[in-house]
Amino acid sequence: MVCCFVLFLLLLVQNQKNNSSRIKLVLKNFKAVQKYKIFGQLFNKKNSTVNRIIITLISVLFFSCSNVDKKKNHKKINTSFDLVLKDSITINHPNLFFQDYKNEKLLLYNYVNFDVGVYNIENNSLNIFNKYGRSYDSYNNIVQDGLRFITDTIIGVGEIKGVKKYNFKGDYLGQIKVKNDFTYAPSVNFHLIDSVFILIKKFQGNPSKREFYKKSHKLLTKKNINTGEQEDFAVYPNKNSELSNDEYYFTYVYDFYEKINKKENTFSFINSNDSNIFDYDISTMKLKSSKKLELENYNPIKVEFGKTRGRDKQTIDLYSNGVIRNYFNYDNREIVLYNEGLDESYVIDFFKNNDEYSVPKMIFWINIMDEREKVSNDIKIPYELGYPVHMKSKNQLIFKKHNNKQDELKGVSKFYYVDIIKRN
Repeated sequence: MVCCFVLFLLLLVQNQKNNSSRIKLVLKNFKAVQKYKIFGQLFNKKNSTVNRIIITLISVLFFSCSNVDKKKNHKKINTSFDLVLKDSITINHPNLFFQDYKNEKLLLYNYVNFDVGVYNIENNSLNIFNKYGRSYDSYNNIVQDGLRFITDTIIGVGEIKGVKKYNFKGDYLGQIKVKNDFTYAPSVNFHLIDSVFILIKKFQGNPSKREFYKKSHKLLTKKNINTGEQEDFAVYPNKNSELSNDEYYFTYVYDFYEKINKKENTFSFINSNDSNIFDYDISTMKLKSSKKLELENYNPIKVEFGKTRGRDKQTIDLYSNGVIRNYFNYDNREIVLYNEGLDESYVIDFFKNNDEYSVPKMIFWINIMDEREKVSNDIKIPYELGYPVHMKSKNQLIFKKHNNKQDELKGVSKFYYVDIIKRN
């Protein structure tokens, strides 16, 4: 995954000489990366103190140029909801991050040591395997949205030329091959619907150049696993995308979040810096509809074409950029998670006045829609809840607690069940 977070860090390692000591402490332990950058390759496993810092950064920024976008005035909605903690899950294995959910099972990944875990909620059991390596039956780099359940018993790991399959013990079960001639990015956001395998092939390039947006990149690929027939579709950015303009560019455009509606045979997705939902018919491969989102506190960084953000500001930008972080749906309810970019002066003061292990706390919000209509003002997520990773029902989300030193010392990863309750 070509992640903006990683790109910033690499640039800082190469060019930044006047960063604070806390940033240098983190950066000096990063490895060189290969064709595409991912979190896993950046960890120095020999230094547990630095690993703790990196995991803290991931838990805050994982969802993580002059900021010219101001918050817009939004119509006040009288209906409101509360987020109420109902129960918790404690897994006796540290630094596990959510990847997917299926039939009361959590699919998890450790970005430090490359462990894959399947946690069964019903019987409180955890299967861990590690096939990291360079052989035919191993996975190399697992990127965000590149680890998914394919069926009830098979896990998929996205790679450049397709998706490798494993059972819960880590036994290699072969590969679903995908023709990929125009990108070095791995297959992500994949789903198997009967005999149709559908996925996203992320675009690559320099988003600060106008030429980047003029390429007719077909974002979606579907393949019939019985016949081998493969088709690419869904040109993106399209004319309705916020990325399609001649004035400015966004700095965090490489992540996508998707949902499948099997009943309507629809693939819906959102880009991390494009506040629109796009719905494609899987059969006809045509755009069915789109929805412009009303995100009250979403303040992405926009930069005029021809200009760049100074490298001395790039560390600050990690915290001052508003970014869409996830997308959930259940029946006719949809929820969009995003972070509010922090004020630049606050971030600067924070690093001046805090110890080298501290990072600013990001502010996360959720936007709730029923049948594509906004039903409440956006809800600020209390920091102690963490951030949502899965929508279990119309009125319940699963949250991942932010990693902290205490949980790591105890050797645990924690998740919460959080109810969405309408106020009287």
